Amino acid sequence: MAIAEKHEAQQQTPNLDWMKHIWSVKTSPKIKDFLWKVANKAIPVSANLERRGLPAFACKKCGGVEDDLHVFLLCPFARNVWELAPLMEGPEQTLPALDIFLYLANKMIVLPPVGLYIPLWPWILWHLWKARNKLIFDNRSFTGEEVLLKAIKDAKEWQSAQVEGVATQQQLTQRRNHSMIPQHLTGNICHVDAAWRQETETCGIGGVFSGPNLPSPPIISYSRRFITSALMAEALAVRSAVMLAASSNIQSLTILSDSQVLISLLKTKDSRPALYGIMSDIYHLSRLFQSIIFRFVPRLENREADHVAKSALIATIVPPCGE
Repeated sequence: MAIAEKHEAQQQTPNLDWMKHIWSVKTSPKIKDFLWKVANKAIPVSANLERRGLPAFACKKCGGVEDDLHVFLLCPFARNVWELAPLMEGPEQTLPALDIFLYLANKMIVLPPVGLYIPLWPWILWHLWKARNKLIFDNRSFTGEEVLLKAIKDAKEWQSAQVEGVATQQQLTQRRNHSMIPQHLTGNICHVDAAWRQETETCGIGGVFSGPNLPSPPIISYSRRFITSALMAEALAVRSAVMLAASSNIQSLTILSDSQVLISLLKTKDSRPALYGIMSDIYHLSRLFQSIIFRFVPRLENREADHVAKSALIATIVPPCGE
C-alpha cells in the first residue's frame, strides 16, 4: 500500500495529531517549527499570501500555480527530488493536502545503506523550501541531486550530534545536581536563555533540563537568523523548551528565564505584536501539560543556559543554501 493509503482515505482530511506528527518527529527544533508553520499554512507561498490580499505569483521553477502542495510535492523539481530519495515508500502525487502528507509521513522509511535511523522527509521538505527561496531571492538554482544530498548530509550531522550529546548531557547533569537548581524548586525544570547579536539579527538558543524523572535530560542548543530583538530570542528559547518537553511526554514543568519582561508577559498570558506567533504557540502547547510554571531567575543562577546559548551563537554557520 502506497503512502497515500487508499483513495477513500484521501477524500477525508485526517485528524492531525500535533504531538505525534510534528512535535514528536525525530528532527531538529527549527524543522519542527517549520513543519508547524507548513501545517498551519503560515509559510509565504503565493496561495497563502493571496489569501491575505497580496498579488499572486507563479512558481519560478516551472510557472505553475504556487501553493504549499506544489512547492513540496507537485512541482516537477520536487517530484524529481522525491523520486531520487532513498525511501521505501515515497509520497503519492495525488495527495490532496499536506495535512495528509504529514499524517502518513511515518511510512517513508529510509532505505539502507544511507545510515539514517531518523526520518529523512522533514529534511527534504526543509531543503526544498530553502532551494525555492534561493531561486526567488538570489536567482540561484540547484539540481534535485544537490537538494537531496544536502538533506541527507544535514540529517546525518544532526543524528550524529544527538549521539555525541549523550555524554555531554551526563556531564551537565552531574554539574547541575550540585548547586544550580534553587532549593525551593522541585520536579522537572528547564533553564532557558538566549544570546542575541543585533548587527546580524542572529541569536543562539540554550535550554538545560533537570529533574528526578529525567535520567538523560535533553539539552536545547541551536541558532536562528532574522531575529529582530533580544525579547524575541528569549521567547523562542521558552517555546523550544515547551516544545521539547511536550514531545518528551513531560507532564509538569517549571521554566526559568532571566528575562523579567518575558516572564511578566507569560504570567499574564499577554503578548506583543512582534511576538504574537511565538507566544500563541507557547500558550497552545502549555495546555498539553498537567502543570507548567514560568518563573524569573537571576542571571547568576542561569549561567549554564547562558553558556549554551552563547556557544550556539558563536558556532553559527550559514548553510550553503541559506536559511
